[in-house]
Amino acid sequence: MHMKNLAKWTRTVPTTIKDSIVSSHARANNEKGFVPSYENEGRPNMYFLLNFEYRRIWFKERGQYEKEVYTKKEMMKEESKIKRRYVQRMMMPKRKEKPLPIIKLKRKSMLNNIKDLIKKDTVVMFSKTHNTDCKKVKDIFRSMNVSVMAVELDLITDGKEMLNTLEQLTGARTLPRIFIKGECIGGEQELQNLIDEGKLKPMLKK
Repeated sequence: MHMKNLAKWTRTVPTTIKDSIVSSHARANNEKGFVPSYENEGRPNMYFLLNFEYRRIWFKERGQYEKEVYTKKEMMKEESKIKRRYVQRMMMPKRKEKPLPIIKLKRKSMLNNIKDLIKKDTVVMFSKTHNTDCKKVKDIFRSMNVSVMAVELDLITDGKEMLNTLEQLTGARTLPRIFIKGECIGGEQELQNLIDEGKLKPMLKK
């Protein structure tokens, strides 16, 4: 048997394939790209090979590399885009914006509110819930089977303003203020006078 043709025996050693990644962008800029730290160790560690420790190191260092290199580059790109947009916007002629028309909302005056209210029913009275004279007037109309629209000033937000306006309109601010068919007849005493004189029922029938 001829031993001359046999290859020379060499001792086997564990090796790993290079895990370095050089992207086209890195190659164009003469950059090293991503190289894991264990590439510089020389002989690989058998324990690391068996326990996939190299894989864990690779993923960890690769993630850190992406965060440091690619994220910075993306931020620089975005920053340059923003600068370009800003320059373009500054160079463009500004459009003359037409001022928006000012719309003035007309608020109904309290006097008009009262005039609208007294037209809504035959008998309209402005009163307060706990006022004794107001209770008397309500009882009188109830006994006559006459429906009354009562505006309770102590239950509405604009009650005080409405009372001041009623004083200007009728010449008195005592309650109740009674309106029959849009005309003020006065308060509780004036109503009693109309009943005594027999004038109330004809007024309601007109």
